[in-house]
Amino acid sequence: MPIISLPVELVTEICTHLGIPALHALRLTCRSLFITTADTCRRRAFRSICVLLTTDGLHRLSELSMQEGICEHVESLTVVPELFNGEYNAPYSTFSRWVCIQGALGTSQQEQDSGQVDGKAYYAVYEAAMADHQHALTSATSIILLQDCMRRFVNLSSVGLQYCPTAGTGDICLGWRRFRAQLGFYPDFERERFPHEQIAREHDLAFSLLAEALIASGRKVKRLSTCGPHCYGVGLGRMQLTLEAWASFLSCLKGLSHLHFCHESSAISSHPERLCELLAAVAPSLETLRYQIGPYTSSIYREPFRVRELFEGVPFQRLQTRSAWLSLMIRPILSPKTWRSRPSTIGGVFWSSLAMSLTCNSLYYGR
Repeated sequence: MPIISLPVELVTEICTHLGIPALHALRLTCRSLFITTADTCRRRAFRSICVLLTTDGLHRLSELSMQEGICEHVESLTVVPELFNGEYNAPYSTFSRWVCIQGALGTSQQEQDSGQVDGKAYYAVYEAAMADHQHALTSATSIILLQDCMRRFVNLSSVGLQYCPTAGTGDICLGWRRFRAQLGFYPDFERERFPHEQIAREHDLAFSLLAEALIASGRKVKRLSTCGPHCYGVGLGRMQLTLEAWASFLSCLKGLSHLHFCHESSAISSHPERLCELLAAVAPSLETLRYQIGPYTSSIYREPFRVRELFEGVPFQRLQTRSAWLSLMIRPILSPKTWRSRPSTIGGVFWSSLAMSLTCNSLYYGR
């Protein structure tokens, strides 16, 4: 039986099990399917939106938010605060040694059949891109654009930070395609090597930007995330918010059900009351909590005990412990056999019996 002869409800159900590329391919097979699956495609494609914090990325987000038939489908909005893996203001001597630049220069030499390819042109574009990025991070215009978009996304329930799409994933990020086209090279870096302090400062600015936009829009969200698979972290004490703005931000988070918070290790001692205030504000409604400390430094070997103290006395009402895990960094003196040591329970949280020799990195609670 041809698919076009099936009921619309069944076609819609079939489309929900297709990947985005397969869905687009199906829609192009005939005009009838293209029309029938239009709403399903919009719902799938625009449910979650990622935007690069550049002038172009923010303007593309603004244009998208004004499109009827799209804005009502957006449920999640994430921003990418980090470019070049934290390699900001790199001198040309460092820039020219990047693997991605060496690859771009090699490709250009082959295409032009000449050994006289100059990397200075790439460097000039890099400097312009960084200037634009810094402007987007600190400009009041960015807050206005974000708050207007949040108001238009009537079903928005999740906000957070995200990392740049990696090659081959197919992830869509507004502003990313033009950014790559302007650069002329793919800014790909090893995640294991990064200047975490600089990245954390960028995340602080981006998180402050997101918070101010939430405050101005009055939007209440159910999910908040400050981190992804790579633990860079933000510092609540470094957020550029006044006491009044901080109180307003906490008010916006009341009713939050899912929180993934990554605390940058060097910022834990700065305004420690802010994390306690954040947890107290979201505790009554919170269902899932994931708390991380990063990056991995020797200064946080005692953090498991400090983290435990953060949660004592917090009035969680809906949070139920389903599992708790620690992503641990093992000291060189420990053998792999010690990784499987039997954990002990302290205050409802699972800690390793070798806690003094291990670094707490990730803690998860959920229903």
